[in-house]
Amino acid sequence: MKVTRTTQLVVILCVLVLILLGTYFLYNYSSPDDTSQEYTMESETLVEAAQLAGDYLVRATNADGSFVYEYDAEDDSESSSYNMLRHAGTVYSMMQLYGVFEDEDVLEAGTRAVMFLVDHVQPFEDVQCIVYNDEVKLGGSALAIIALAEYTTVAEDTQYLTLMQTLAAYLKLSQYPTGEFISKRIYSTGEITDFVSDYYPGEAILALCRLYQLDENETWLDVAEKGAQYLINVKDAGVDTYDLRHDHWLLMGLNELYRYRENSLYLNQSQRIAESIMYLQRDNITRDAEEPEWLGSYYTPPRSTPTAIRSEGLIAAFHLLSDYTDTKITEDILYAISLGIEFQLRTQCTQDNSDHLPNPDRALGGFREDLTSYDIRIDYVQHNISSILGFLVILNEEGD
Repeated sequence: MKVTRTTQLVVILCVLVLILLGTYFLYNYSSPDDTSQEYTMESETLVEAAQLAGDYLVRATNADGSFVYEYDAEDDSESSSYNMLRHAGTVYSMMQLYGVFEDEDVLEAGTRAVMFLVDHVQPFEDVQCIVYNDEVKLGGSALAIIALAEYTTVAEDTQYLTLMQTLAAYLKLSQYPTGEFISKRIYSTGEITDFVSDYYPGEAILALCRLYQLDENETWLDVAEKGAQYLINVKDAGVDTYDLRHDHWLLMGLNELYRYRENSLYLNQSQRIAESIMYLQRDNITRDAEEPEWLGSYYTPPRSTPTAIRSEGLIAAFHLLSDYTDTKITEDILYAISLGIEFQLRTQCTQDNSDHLPNPDRALGGFREDLTSYDIRIDYVQHNISSILGFLVILNEEGD
């Protein structure tokens, strides 16, 4: 067959395109080993960010153990609203911090916050639950267990073990035979509301696993398994991978549940949720960042906490899939976590970006709602702390 000059030119152009594409990917995508080394060198930055955030929470802890729930750093004002679930979650992150850095100021403030949380425990039938504003939320009792379990571990203080068990009994009482959990009741009447939370069940599953670690009562794992299988086999039945909820609490729960009750269902669901999360991340691979500083984020406009909770979920999935599978997706997950953490750090109040505020020292260390807002809420700080500490654990393991 005769090769024309036009054909030769086409072939040459195709080769040039392939060379250019290969060069692009070579210089824009590091290997997993290179990525690990790069982020290990930045561990000091992560440590500083976590400790600054801890200092913020210490300053935000009132004498009675409550928190300055929401602080607008632009006008130096506090919100009068409160949320007991976010209080419990914040206690959890403070105990995580103490477990890593052993900062006595964090422990002292966190202990006051524990006592404030415990003050909101009330009897319900033969068990106990967290009550706030006449509402009993499944997530309130679940997050209380998670916070108290972390306190028990890092403070080496078992005084709340019986309380955690009665709170867990409330979780069991709130589960239907199908495995579905009741999300909310009215405390004064016992009425079950129509409200259904996407995240309370995952919190309950994680709480039950954390309590099992302390008392080894198989009942808690039975309840957790029932709840997990309802979510996977019923609620998410037929849902496309990329339409799955980005349920970070469930990812954390499945990571721990699988270690006691090995079931491939939990591995598969964890991978699917991780894939769903990464599909929507601005990574300049599957989704472009409209602005350079948006890289690693999710919402539009991107916000701090939605990114942080997805980082937490991906961290849990990374541990589970790394430990029990040989899938290459863990390399992608680690890259996604690193991008998410980088974005999160851009939303922290530092000396460099807070000098214009009326009270910069008060805002220092807090995590803002987004890149343009200076609204700081305790759960913004909580989730950023937890994800940063989780990433540090991975970096330390990868460096060993």
